[in-house]
Amino acid sequence: MLYASNVLEEDIKLSEEKKPSPTNLRDWTIRPFTINGISMVLAVNHETLMPAIIPGVEYLRVGVEFVLAQVVKQICSRLAINPDKATRYTDQILNGGVAYRNTSNDFLLERAFRYYVDAFSKITPEELESYEENDLLMGLAMESVTLADQERFGRQETPMINFTDQIVNQVRIPMITNKGNYFVRRWVDLNNAPTYLANFDEQAPEVQAVCDQLIDINTELIADLMTWVETYTTTDEKTRAQIKELLDQYLNDYLTQRRPMCVIDDLTSPTDFLLQWEAFAPDDADPEPILLALRYLIMYM
Repeated sequence: MLYASNVLEEDIKLSEEKKPSPTNLRDWTIRPFTINGISMVLAVNHETLMPAIIPGVEYLRVGVEFVLAQVVKQICSRLAINPDKATRYTDQILNGGVAYRNTSNDFLLERAFRYYVDAFSKITPEELESYEENDLLMGLAMESVTLADQERFGRQETPMINFTDQIVNQVRIPMITNKGNYFVRRWVDLNNAPTYLANFDEQAPEVQAVCDQLIDINTELIADLMTWVETYTTTDEKTRAQIKELLDQYLNDYLTQRRPMCVIDDLTSPTDFLLQWEAFAPDDADPEPILLALRYLIMYM
């Protein structure tokens, strides 16, 4: 939910009142302010007190909420947050609704607004004007990150660290099923099994039983991964088919057969796989598809 000052009533569309999310991570309060005669808008996240500075509404060609989403996405980029999580989070901002509220009863939120406006006022008009037009949002995102790393507001961590942690931990890449935790639980159970931990003969029946379980986990994992690639990637059909073939080769033919103990918890193996693939590939083979396939694998994991 976006809580906007009544001053912005003409510039941001009101929606029906909705209950905020349980964590309030989608909740931002937005207020206009003026620094050295330049109109700006400051948004502060309720849960983390992360600031996001955007240009004043008279400079905008689209709604405030859309510009806020873009600046937040730039902030996520500066904080090295997974781009898919950043996009998913900013989509939640845009779809969360808008309500009008000039003040709140949140002491830390009000303190954060006063601090950020005062700190930002030290930036000169020349510094603001130094941003090229195309870099303005990136520049304001950088200023937002800098401000967020300078004060703790009585908390253990700065708003920048809290914001990063919340996005990383709470915003998940969408999956068709809830198998993610299921795979992890099965792997943990197997990893803690006495047979798995023992120094055993690779030919022993119990060792083969462990490998069979890993192969079983891997078979379900790749089926779920293929559904994810088919549903949540934007590549064309031919490229998707190539990606799925490469992932199938990597997971089933390479990891399961050559590194059966590393199916779930070791993503360092792609390096060895790439080197071997390059050695046996034709001289004119294009490495881009396999790099894209491994990128999707890491995104899924």
